[in-house]
Amino acid sequence: MKQLLKMELKRAYTGGWMKIAVIMCFLLAAEHFVLRVLPLDILSDYNPYVASSTPKNLLSGWMAGTPSLENEIYQYVVYIMIILPFGTSYYSDVKSGLIKNIYTRQNKLKYLISKSIAVFASSGTIAVMPLVMNILLCSTILPAIFPEWSSGPNCDGLFVYMYYENYIIYYLAIFLMIFVYAGLIAGLALSISLFARNIFFVATSPFLICMVSDRLLAFFNSRLLWGCQVSRIFDVVQIGAKYEEGMILLAIVLLVSGYITFIAKGTCDETF
Repeated sequence: MKQLLKMELKRAYTGGWMKIAVIMCFLLAAEHFVLRVLPLDILSDYNPYVASSTPKNLLSGWMAGTPSLENEIYQYVVYIMIILPFGTSYYSDVKSGLIKNIYTRQNKLKYLISKSIAVFASSGTIAVMPLVMNILLCSTILPAIFPEWSSGPNCDGLFVYMYYENYIIYYLAIFLMIFVYAGLIAGLALSISLFARNIFFVATSPFLICMVSDRLLAFFNSRLLWGCQVSRIFDVVQIGAKYEEGMILLAIVLLVSGYITFIAKGTCDETF
């Protein structure tokens, strides 16, 4: 399985669609840096005689530090970007006949597990890449000032206490959370590949499922269901509250409907 996993990871990280996804990440991160950060006068609103006055800084000035157009764009295109690198690869393997060659040489279960790991890892990587790129670019210009009590995420947000104690650990925790959930969402594309007859449907279904479910869950007066809204995961600014119990339920639903369904049904299916 080790050799098979290495092969799948290599395909995921060196493929043409991964390169396209990386370019998209860089363009989004660079666009904000060039248009929003470079023209800034860092000291324009700073008054040394006012205690609450601070210069323009990294925590509020990077792409997801405060609400911005680029952050809004990210929250929509991320569903497509995470599928691009390897999300449709199982469908492509079946249609091209490559899977027949693999199954004659490798155990079916090992292949499906390796495929799942490669999709999870590559999707999570792409989800956090524009955020990491942008915060690194912005850190070359904007000073990293310790956050004021009046700034920062919603008081009901996730890991808020970390933001004021150590914002580096806070953002690492947020990026890790996004990595995990993006990987779980990409698993939907794999399970859909077992039933779909069109690669475009495979690539866009996770986006449609997340958008429609978000709108439907918003109608319910339930913290548990609100916590299941996928859009809250990618809301790095944390304008709204995050509900941990709902997030746990969301992770379970995504895992079962994605990777577990894919491996369970894929193992039983005959390959023609």
